[in-house]
Amino acid sequence: MWREHKGIVVSEVNSDDEYQLFLLREMIEPFIVRKIITTKRPQVLAGQLVVIADEMERVKDNPVEFMKKDMQFHTAIIEFLGVTKLGPLWEKICDDMTRLAVQSVRKRRPPDEIMEEHRILIESFWRADLETALECIGRHCRLIVEIYHNEA
Repeated sequence: MWREHKGIVVSEVNSDDEYQLFLLREMIEPFIVRKIITTKRPQVLAGQLVVIADEMERVKDNPVEFMKKDMQFHTAIIEFLGVTKLGPLWEKICDDMTRLAVQSVRKRRPPDEIMEEHRILIESFWRADLETALECIGRHCRLIVEIYHNEA
């Protein structure tokens, strides 16, 4: 939002917004992963994700840049399915998640732990292993929600 003579004001993400973001991700991402593995060529996606994961590894000591790359990783998964109607909702989730990372005083998950989950997910896409992929993305999302609940 622009305010004259004040510059740009970044709106805050409140605790209710934060919780809803996590719930939306927990609903959307496992569905998308299932659809990709059962209806697309997940190996193609795995190749794209390796590049992003490597970039994440390089910025893991910078929490904001790491979060941006993390959202790029998850956006690649969402976009790969090709459901364009989901785009605006996912873009809003990404924007809010990035703002949350900038504003957050909450404990962050260790980058190496997140990277390990991403590597497992990539491997699951390579092998078209639906069970492992769903277990991985489900755990990934649940941990975010659990951290929120434990600190709220």
